[in-house]
Amino acid sequence: MPTCSLWHFKYGATKLATSQAFRRDPSLVWQFYHWCREVVSRCRPVQQPQPWPRGAGRVRAQAAEQGQRFVLITQNTDRLHQAAGSSNVVEMYGSLWDVVGATPAGFRDLGRPPWEDRRQRLVPALEGSSDPDAQPADVPVEELPHSEQGQLLRPGVVWFYENLHKAVNDRIDDELDQADLLLIIGTSSVVSSSSQLAGYALRQVAKRGVPVVEINLEPTDNSRVCRMSIQGRAGELLPELLGVAGDPAVAAAVEEQRSSSSAGGRNSR
Repeated sequence: MPTCSLWHFKYGATKLATSQAFRRDPSLVWQFYHWCREVVSRCRPVQQPQPWPRGAGRVRAQAAEQGQRFVLITQNTDRLHQAAGSSNVVEMYGSLWDVVGATPAGFRDLGRPPWEDRRQRLVPALEGSSDPDAQPADVPVEELPHSEQGQLLRPGVVWFYENLHKAVNDRIDDELDQADLLLIIGTSSVVSSSSQLAGYALRQVAKRGVPVVEINLEPTDNSRVCRMSIQGRAGELLPELLGVAGDPAVAAAVEEQRSSSSAGGRNSR
């Protein structure tokens, strides 16, 4: 799946993912997130009638099928983990498919209104407005997504400089308290909140003597304190680690991921 593409080079995607940017230009921010939603909606796990087994995502789902209690704490907002078959998922940063109220006082959750269906368009005014090569459309605020009560809505993700929701923090704490193994997978720890979470998780489980295994393309600041740190592609290493390498669907997914990565010349996340 591509990353922020030309949106990043033209506007600085991280500069759009802030509450300040939304207050300044909600139309531009919504056009960016509309583009993100359209990119994700074209990914194969969404289009298949059954979850499409891809690499590490399929491995996690297979572990659950074998009766292992597997909790996935993800930084991703695309819900492709769920599309690959994972069911016990904690979304740290929310989801592209949720919308919440944007109030002057801050962040107020309005639940999960009608746009959970990835094929359903948000509002007509955003149609065709997400091309990063084109001049941003001048979409009036009143034509952006609003609640039934007329309140302007914002994407249901945690932006830069915002705190994680208390309920999410509490859930993470609960899961760490129950864990008998912690896998830190594909987290470079470059983003400060990711680094903080990984370090916090390490401290939480280490005091109980719980083993921590890190899988990443390269070493991180946390590698030296993990029980084991393995460098490589998660989709290839996880099947062996979780003992599901013999599953035909997993083997096929790993081989396809290896082939597509080789063809593309780099690992896409």
